[in-house]
Amino acid sequence: MNERQEDKKKQFILVIDDDQGQLDTLADILESEELQPICCSTGKRALEAVNQHEVNVAILDLRLPDIDGLEVLKRLKKKNPGIKVIVNTAYASLESALTAINEQAFAYVKKLGDVEELLAHVHRAFHAHFVEYSEKLESEVNKRKQAEQELERQSRLSHLFLESMPCVALLITNYSRIIEASNSQGEKMGAVPGKTCYESWRLNEKPCSFCEAPKLWAKGTKQHKVIEVFGVIWDIHWIPVDENTYLHYAFDITERVTLEEKLRQQNKMEAIGQITAGIAHQLNSPLGVVSARLELLFEQFKKEKKEIIAKNIGNLLENVEKMSNIIKGVLNFSRISGSKKEKTDINKVFKQVLFLLESKAKKNQIIIEKKLDKNIPAVNANFNQMEQVFMNIIINAFDALPKGGKLNIRNKKTAWKNKHYVSIEFNDTGTGMSKEVMAKLFEPFFTTKPVGRGTGLGMSIAHEIIKEHGGEILLGSTKIMGTKITVLLPVDEKREK
Repeated sequence: MNERQEDKKKQFILVIDDDQGQLDTLADILESEELQPICCSTGKRALEAVNQHEVNVAILDLRLPDIDGLEVLKRLKKKNPGIKVIVNTAYASLESALTAINEQAFAYVKKLGDVEELLAHVHRAFHAHFVEYSEKLESEVNKRKQAEQELERQSRLSHLFLESMPCVALLITNYSRIIEASNSQGEKMGAVPGKTCYESWRLNEKPCSFCEAPKLWAKGTKQHKVIEVFGVIWDIHWIPVDENTYLHYAFDITERVTLEEKLRQQNKMEAIGQITAGIAHQLNSPLGVVSARLELLFEQFKKEKKEIIAKNIGNLLENVEKMSNIIKGVLNFSRISGSKKEKTDINKVFKQVLFLLESKAKKNQIIIEKKLDKNIPAVNANFNQMEQVFMNIIINAFDALPKGGKLNIRNKKTAWKNKHYVSIEFNDTGTGMSKEVMAKLFEPFFTTKPVGRGTGLGMSIAHEIIKEHGGEILLGSTKIMGTKITVLLPVDEKREK
């Protein structure tokens, strides 16, 4: 195997060919595409490589010196059923093509043919892997949520059923906080029946600061809180059982939160991909100015025109600052945001998002008319997550305006269901949505776009983020009037006072 320096940030791609020249050529082409090729000249080395690296895409020549290429294909699929194998051979025949298809080859390409065709198959293979991986992550998240919902249904059962609960579960006496019963997972965490929950489980001398049991006793309703303790994220519930007892259970959701963050980050990368062309255009204009001014400065230095030189230097600095702001905006949007919420000015969020989307709007002949209240109340929110929500909604609106049009954005303070909210309205003059599409808009992986133009995660993630902030997203759409999306975020009354 031709050992090349590993780059853990790049995707591995396995290249199997007995022609060293062909291997080197393919390796150079793939590296130029920001991929990490693992080059093997025999079938044996290729099969060893998939045991040592996480490989999801391979390019395979059918003629190898030790093992028949179709047999290598079969073994690769056995080791990793999800691997996408592109057959690239100079010895193509109808029989070999049919056999490759039967063995679930991803594509069949004639060697020394069109390189662009081969690269197109490679990128399509990685996209197919990404979609399958995203679906797997989403499936895992949904399974965990379903398990939690099922747990709530069982929460009023007696302590005899505690053992069937897939988490730490305790039956606790009201007011005294003495543990009546615990399942095995609770006992592993230190829970001891007959002792208080805080002294046996948490090893504290007094009740935990995050305990919601007093609210349960006062209101008689279930309570819920998510906290992080020593690096573990717990989803904790307090459920009334009867006048003497409550059920206390906690899920370790660290893994689920990590999976959800991965999905959100992947959605950000998709959004950045859609605005890349616009960003390039934004950078190109100030770069052109800088280049022209530098040439002019060169001539002026010769003639020592100091005032003109100073003016041109100032112009250069302004354009450099423009480029710097564009780059900072992209970096801020793409960073992992975490979940911390703080006092957030919605207008500042809009300023950043619209700055990044300015060139995309001009290119698509879309006029953005905004009416932003300067005195709009601040909300308790995560700035980066709000950027992601607004970016997803606006990009969706752009997609509904293929021939150009208008997008109206306005915000205001409003009352809804006896609570005060900051309302943000997005109203486009596009093609609108049918009732069937509106009903499915927030479902993960639902999309009306062609294959390859989106994963269908954008609006699902936007809806999930707004729900986590205690808000709502309201929909209205007609074929004549376009689509109106209203985001409601609760006003932090304490901060307002």
